[in-house]
Amino acid sequence: MSTSELQPSSGATSPMRLLQIVLGIISIFAGVLLGLLMVRGLILPGNLARDAWNISGVFVFCLLAVFLVWIGTRAVRRGRGRTVPKPTIRWGSMLGGVWLIFFSLHSHFHPGSNAYKAESVAESFGMLMGTLLMTAGGIMLIVSSLKAVWRKAHVSTSQTGFQG
Repeated sequence: MSTSELQPSSGATSPMRLLQIVLGIISIFAGVLLGLLMVRGLILPGNLARDAWNISGVFVFCLLAVFLVWIGTRAVRRGRGRTVPKPTIRWGSMLGGVWLIFFSLHSHFHPGSNAYKAESVAESFGMLMGTLLMTAGGIMLIVSSLKAVWRKAHVSTSQTGFQG
C-alpha cells in the first residue's frame, strides 16, 4: 500500500467513499454468513430435509451469498478509489430472474402444508397463470441480463464475417 491510499481524501467525496466501504464490508459479511449457514444446512445431518426442492433452494440462497460478496468487494474497491469495470452481465437481474423462477415453480409444484388451496376451477386457473407469468417474468429478466453478451458476440461475428 502506498501512503496515498492510507491518507483520507479531501473534498466532498470522502464521506461517500467511507459509506461505500462500510456498506461493502457489511455486504461481504452478510454474504459469507449466509453462505456458511447454507453449507451448514447441507452438511450437518438433520438440519435440512434432503429432497430436490430444499437442496435447490439452498443452491439459490448460495447464489445470493456469492452475489452479496461480489457486490461488497466491488463497493470496497470503488470506495478505495480504484476503477471498477462495468460488468458484462447484469448479475442482479439474473439472480432476480432465477429467484422468480425457482420460487414460483416451488410454490406450484411443492406447496407447503399451510399453502392456499384452490376451491374452484377458476382459482386453480388463476394460480396456474400466476405461476406461468412469474416464470415468464424471470425468464425475461435473465434474457435481459444477457443482452450485452449477445451484442458483443453479434458484433464479433459480424466483424469476422462468420455467420453460424
